[in-house]
Amino acid sequence: MSVPVFSAISPKDWDEPAWDDAVAILKKYRVEKYILCPQHWQGYSNIRLTWKKVQFNKAGLEKLPQDKPGLYVFIVQPNIAGHKAINFLLYIGETTKQSLRDRCTSYLFEASKSKARVPIRSMIRKWPDHLWLYFAIVDDVSIIKQVEEDLIKAYIPPFNQRFTARVGKAGKLGDLLKEVL
Repeated sequence: MSVPVFSAISPKDWDEPAWDDAVAILKKYRVEKYILCPQHWQGYSNIRLTWKKVQFNKAGLEKLPQDKPGLYVFIVQPNIAGHKAINFLLYIGETTKQSLRDRCTSYLFEASKSKARVPIRSMIRKWPDHLWLYFAIVDDVSIIKQVEEDLIKAYIPPFNQRFTARVGKAGKLGDLLKEVL
């Protein structure tokens, strides 16, 4: 029995199998690792970036510069009731050797790769119609990696594996907790 996702919120007269189906659907879209830490936001290096937005699809990615390096972030935007301020930052990346267009276009094929990065493939498959890419040109390639690290530390995006890997080691998690407590 197929159950609409939103009707799962109020089961009332549902039988147990229908409820289990609805819960399974909702769990598929669950993102467990959102951390909103003002102390980390305050620690950002204050390098001001100019962000532009395109939808994450072939037509949107063709609008990216073909000859510029920079930073990019993946955002899910539900756009419910026209409310454009509700966004969920999932991933932060950088490119110094490829253009923003080449690097970000490579993600289009991530969902179909046999050895895809699981968090990236998951993000693309789960929210294909609601995934947006924000990008910022950074001409000084010597600062791009540091700015990316600073952004990852400030936002702690749930799909960045580098942060997840650090948190997964007990010593590093303790260091993080010392910073915020």
